[in-house]
Amino acid sequence: MGGSCSMPLAAFATLDGQRLQLRAAWGDAEQAAPLLRAEAVADVQSLADAAALGLAVATELQRQGAR
Repeated sequence: MGGSCSMPLAAFATLDGQRLQLRAAWGDAEQAAPLLRAEAVADVQSLADAAALGLAVATELQRQGAR
């Protein structure tokens, strides 16, 4: 999805025990479109679980139109 100085991309995660919450936002500097947002929560046991949560959030942003 590639964030840069001109392509807004943000993520914020919190971990409470084994419960990981990830919020992300993506914007297109070339368009006046609103910021796209996605959020997911999952119990994680491993880095692979955390990576899967990140992929789910990224997929949701792409479903909304992020490129």
